[in-house]
Amino acid sequence: MFKCDCMKRSIVSLLLALLVSMGAWAQSTQVSGTVVDEQGVPFPGASVVVDGTTQGTISDMDGRFVLNVDNAKQKTLSVTCIGFVSVKFPMADQTSGINIVLKEETIALDEVVAVGYGTVTKKDLTGSVASVSAKQLEVVPVASASEAIQGKMAGVAITTTEGSPDADIKIRVRGGGSLSQDNSPLYIVDGFPVSSISDIAPTDIQSVDVLKDASSTAIYGARGANGVIIVTTKSGAEGKTQVNLGLSYGVRKVTRMVDVLDPYEYVLYQWELDQSSMSYGRWDDLEIWKSVEGTDHQDEVFGRTGNQQQYNVSISGGNKQTKYSISYARNEEKSIMVNSGFVKNNINAKLNAKLNKWLTFDFNARLGFTKLDGLSGGADTNESNAANSIVANTVAYAPVETLTSNDDEDEANSTSTRRTPLQRITSTYKYQERFQQNYNAGLNWKPFKNITVRTEFGYGWRYNNTEQVWGSDATTNSKYGYNGQPQAQFIRVDQRDWRNANTITYANDKLFGGRDRINVLVGQEWSSSE
Repeated sequence: MFKCDCMKRSIVSLLLALLVSMGAWAQSTQVSGTVVDEQGVPFPGASVVVDGTTQGTISDMDGRFVLNVDNAKQKTLSVTCIGFVSVKFPMADQTSGINIVLKEETIALDEVVAVGYGTVTKKDLTGSVASVSAKQLEVVPVASASEAIQGKMAGVAITTTEGSPDADIKIRVRGGGSLSQDNSPLYIVDGFPVSSISDIAPTDIQSVDVLKDASSTAIYGARGANGVIIVTTKSGAEGKTQVNLGLSYGVRKVTRMVDVLDPYEYVLYQWELDQSSMSYGRWDDLEIWKSVEGTDHQDEVFGRTGNQQQYNVSISGGNKQTKYSISYARNEEKSIMVNSGFVKNNINAKLNAKLNKWLTFDFNARLGFTKLDGLSGGADTNESNAANSIVANTVAYAPVETLTSNDDEDEANSTSTRRTPLQRITSTYKYQERFQQNYNAGLNWKPFKNITVRTEFGYGWRYNNTEQVWGSDATTNSKYGYNGQPQAQFIRVDQRDWRNANTITYANDKLFGGRDRINVLVGQEWSSSE
């Protein structure tokens, strides 16, 4: 009995000791302080969070904050607010009367963006400008600049018209402003207006600036009504010669096909449409179709595994007088659609030279050569209507052939649905060549302090060659007529552009003793396209 009482007392004492120690371990500390700005003014709305937890609060109208923290001496406060530098404060130093000073984050405000015929800092802008830097683009393994900036700019929508390698990429800045006219923005590459930026290798881009508002696009007049996309390619830098090499390889595969009817479901559907038809046998034999393996037309056309290979090399360098940059990029793709793919080559060369104390010269040459094989997603065939397109028929075409045939239907009057999507693709040949070259040169002259005179000249030449031939299996419903007969189409496009611009800029950053600054630009430009 005595031993039992002692044991009970020992257990009770142990439990009390555990409860006391747990209470001491879970003891919280009240942490308080004030958040102010650089002038000492109370800062309301700042987020005060304990690092590594979801525990936190927001500073009140007087900048004060109070919160209870477990094991405060071992933790750190994190104070953040948009537009200000985050502050980390270890509570081992202090838990009450904490004074947090938030400083403005000026890095983004000092970034230089291209606007019109010059550059300004973001803090001087009155309109909306979205920017993407080279670091954000160089890690994206895509074929063109248009694809590289997709999803990276607020208010800029980028869509692909269809899934072919040469698909037209549409860019819309804050939506379309017209129902009947073109809503494409104005593209400016190194100061030269171009029709598209799809031929620029993403690895050659230094920055992309998108001008959205009227105040920033006004200098371009009516051409900038749908926004302006300004692309600046990479230039050389002073120092040792740098050689950069990039390689990437990727695989492409359709993740999921559209669910379609199997042979049994398709035949049952045909019976429901016409119970008198004997195209698929008797009703009593319907169960036989459950054991028949049908043709997956989607897999035949889009089922192969594609791949993409990218290679790029660049050489850059220079000294105080001359800077240069030369790059080459190659993109090869075997597409998931049968008989389709492309090869794209891009060369970009840039030179910046200081001729003397008053004169500087810059030159840029950009060349692109592309070869494309295959149809544009099957959507550019010569069918009389879109419902007969190859893409649509991969889903709707019968998975099994009929058991009967109509011998009275001749070749000239047969419909396109009598040919499988694979037959129509293999009976179609399409080959495209695109060659583009752009040259841009500029001369800057500084006759007086704060005054810069610039003259620039640009020349562009574009050549497109398209050859397309349709065999008899691909012309059974031709929009050109002559159904069932082989047909061919050849397209040649030769376009030349030139542009000359002359500007005078007065820029003074130390006006009235450095309190104000002024930037005035006057210029004229003319261009021609044929």
